[in-house]
Amino acid sequence: MSARSRPPRRLVRVDIPPWAGRLEAWGHDPGGWWALLSWTEQVQAFGESHRPLLCAGWVHASHITPREDAGPSDYADIPRERLPDERNLWPPPSAQPDAHWPDRWYIGALDGGELPLPPGLRRFGQHWP
Repeated sequence: MSARSRPPRRLVRVDIPPWAGRLEAWGHDPGGWWALLSWTEQVQAFGESHRPLLCAGWVHASHITPREDAGPSDYADIPRERLPDERNLWPPPSAQPDAHWPDRWYIGALDGGELPLPPGLRRFGQHWP
């Protein structure tokens, strides 16, 4: 597949956790512009092997920058939406056809703190309490 026929990757750097992600949409609320990002975390349930978890959340646009290897076409046609005033009503990303695993986790608005995981999971490589 040539570079011209490849779908845009929309990869960005983030200066708060998750540190990098795929730009899924732009959103605007009274406080400004936000970026809906998706990324994967390697997670593990107790006694199981690790697996990828597709995560998503909204990051204030001031925290993201395009990757150095990105071209303008990587960010063309990104959906834009008006976000409700209440952050708990902000939408998750639509289903992603390129995700080949069933586990998905929508966090909502990200504030720069540690990223929460679903109950019963931990990041791969972390010790159980």
